[in-house]
Amino acid sequence: MVRRGLWNRGILMRLDGATIGFMALVLWGFFDSPAAAIPTPGQKCAAAKQKAAGNKAAQKLSCYANATRKGVTVDSACIARAEAQFTKALARAEAPGGCVITGDASAIEAMVDSFVAAVMAAIPAVAPTPTVTPTATDTSTATPTLTPSPTATRFVDNGDGTITDTNTGLMWEKKDAAGGLHEVTTRYTWAGLCGCATGSCTGYEAYCQPNELAANACVSQTGGVWGCDQCGTGTTCNVSPEPGESGATTIWDWLVQLNATNFAGHGDWRIPFSAGGLPGVNTTIPANAPAELESIRVGLVPCGSPPCVPAVFNTGCTLGCSVTGCSCASSDDLSASSYWQNTEQAWYLSFNDGVGHTSKLYAWSVRAVRGGL
Repeated sequence: MVRRGLWNRGILMRLDGATIGFMALVLWGFFDSPAAAIPTPGQKCAAAKQKAAGNKAAQKLSCYANATRKGVTVDSACIARAEAQFTKALARAEAPGGCVITGDASAIEAMVDSFVAAVMAAIPAVAPTPTVTPTATDTSTATPTLTPSPTATRFVDNGDGTITDTNTGLMWEKKDAAGGLHEVTTRYTWAGLCGCATGSCTGYEAYCQPNELAANACVSQTGGVWGCDQCGTGTTCNVSPEPGESGATTIWDWLVQLNATNFAGHGDWRIPFSAGGLPGVNTTIPANAPAELESIRVGLVPCGSPPCVPAVFNTGCTLGCSVTGCSCASSDDLSASSYWQNTEQAWYLSFNDGVGHTSKLYAWSVRAVRGGL
């Protein structure tokens, strides 16, 4: 029973024994229970990055879902907003300090993008196109069987000028016909020559890159093979020394320019490698040689109807189209890989005849890639 009375100008609550015992138990539990652990700066950072990754995946999938529902191409602005919000969130996560790992935004992005591409590939909006496969014992009639197209679910157009290979995790730059950095017809040399004019070079001049940034990009990816150096003081690097080649610049100078634009929200684009064939099959090819360029070529050699690439790499290519509205393919692309028997040459891939090696002074098309490795 509770009785009320006044004491010292206040209200004194006189409680019976049972009520006092109950309150004592409550207070004991409050003060005696262990306090919640305070998260460390590393835990806070990791949690913020995990949340940012999850938000980016959800936002990008929402962009694709809206496009699927309307039967239109994914809105590149929607994708760009998801990329921008992720970049800001990662910066906020690292700002207080204490992160176990820093500067891993690109690696996290690549994993998220691969996940989103895999989800899109696993949930197609259109059934695979049936192909007709004749039986071995009856050539007069064909038995239709449904077999998924190998490129229908493997390669996903991200709607921002890039294509993700869900098998390898590589993200590829799309090419266009708009005349800029993505122009499919522009050709580039691997390296130039120091101090000679086009048509008068002997070929014995030093191979070179036109500036320090291009030289650094070449060294960073290849380890500094033949052709990565700059010319000496007062000597100019001729980036297209062979008559008739018309190389715009070197692939490494082009790569620096591409990364400076933060294309599709990324600044870690690189030149794809080529194994120069099939590792493990050709005995002269290192077993661990990355066959990146080879991974986007389809068909026999020769394939008969070049360019032999998955359809997503060659769709709607018309004069003036941009990477967000079309996808163009060249007849051949240059790689970052030097020919191991002569480092004055580099591997290239013909999208008809397969791999080959060529002088680093000749001009070829090039397509950037990121992720993998």
